Amino acid sequence: SNGKAFGLIAAARPDIVVLHAMWGFDNDLEKLGGTVTALRNAGVLRVVIVGPPPVWKRTLPHAIINHYRFSHELPDRLGSGVSGPAEDELMSGFARSAGIGYVSLRKVLCDIRQECLVRTPEREVIATDTIHLSPGGARLVLGVIGGELFRAGGAP
Repeated sequence: SNGKAFGLIAAARPDIVVLHAMWGFDNDLEKLGGTVTALRNAGVLRVVIVGPPPVWKRTLPHAIINHYRFSHELPDRLGSGVSGPAEDELMSGFARSAGIGYVSLRKVLCDIRQECLVRTPEREVIATDTIHLSPGGARLVLGVIGGELFRAGGAP
């Protein structure tokens, strides 16, 4: 399937390819470097990695319900039961060393205290499980990163 994807990329000759996965310490960054090189060799002008989202220990809906059980308040942010910034820092460093763009979902969704958004301004849950963004969560993220991601020239 990778060969087919590269064939489509080579035929389409996009200006930008955005890579997103459940990045972490188990990823083979050497192979990812090979993918970046292959994309450049296929004529892709910009490669941008979108970093990992915050990962919820069980599910985000469960974390919200659990918080409500003890506080009788629906939170806008939570800091417990969510992954820390280590994977984000790993992938940011990889992107810098590879000379490609990087967008941190963690910086979009979490604050300096490591508390992460759990609901959109419209009060929709950000993620439907441990990692997958809800439709509202995806709209929120794209609204924040879209302009930078798809602007002409330069990496975000």
